[in-house]
Amino acid sequence: MLDKLKSSDVNPIVGIVVIVVLLAIIGFIGWRTFGRSGPSAVHVTTQKPGQPFAGAQRVYGTP
Repeated sequence: MLDKLKSSDVNPIVGIVVIVVLLAIIGFIGWRTFGRSGPSAVHVTTQKPGQPFAGAQRVYGTP
């Protein structure tokens, strides 16, 4: 009886902890991917007149 009581008390807590950890991991990955900081952040840049497209390393042809 005491063993069943302990296991039934622990299981909901373990389930909640697992869900919280999974949400934290998913949130961290999403924050690193779409957040404002970090090497994998998404930056939106606009093209200026007379400039090559965003991300161009070299311009071919005569200026």
